[in-house]
Amino acid sequence: LTGFRHKFELKPWPEDKIRDLIQRRAEAGGVVVVYDDLLSETRDLVARREAVSETQENYARLLWDACLGIPRTALHYWKRSLVPDPKDPNRVRVRLFRSPDVGALDDLGYVPLFLLASLVVHESLTTRELAVVTRYPSRLCRLQMARLESLGVVQRDGIRWWPTPYWQPAIYRQLKRRNLLSD
Repeated sequence: LTGFRHKFELKPWPEDKIRDLIQRRAEAGGVVVVYDDLLSETRDLVARREAVSETQENYARLLWDACLGIPRTALHYWKRSLVPDPKDPNRVRVRLFRSPDVGALDDLGYVPLFLLASLVVHESLTTRELAVVTRYPSRLCRLQMARLESLGVVQRDGIRWWPTPYWQPAIYRQLKRRNLLSD
């Protein structure tokens, strides 16, 4: 088995870099981003402007926390938050994103969690590589990965398995909580 000779550790991005990333993407897309749907009713115009600014900051903080500072996941959640404005095609409205139901991970058992831990540590693996790394039979790895794929937790890119961006933060939290992954 080759390909595991080097380890590259990428630190999570800080909140301000995630905020800048989504702002740059909106600018590159040529759209105006509207946060009004996240506001409670405010009568005063000045108070409303302050509330919009505060809401943008709070949304960026919420996004950073949900994605654990992972840029790819932040963009995935950001995209899921946007809806077209029916009145203006150059505007998008921000809504709250939905995080995955982590309860689904509680019911998995340890074999799938060990497989997920292996994927996280190695970033992506083939079914054969999973069997070598975990010392589980290939058939068991194949069946468990198909189960995880049916739940939307992992995806296949050719023959390699990856955690989906949507589930990645929940996977990290679950593995850390179960002491299957360290910082």
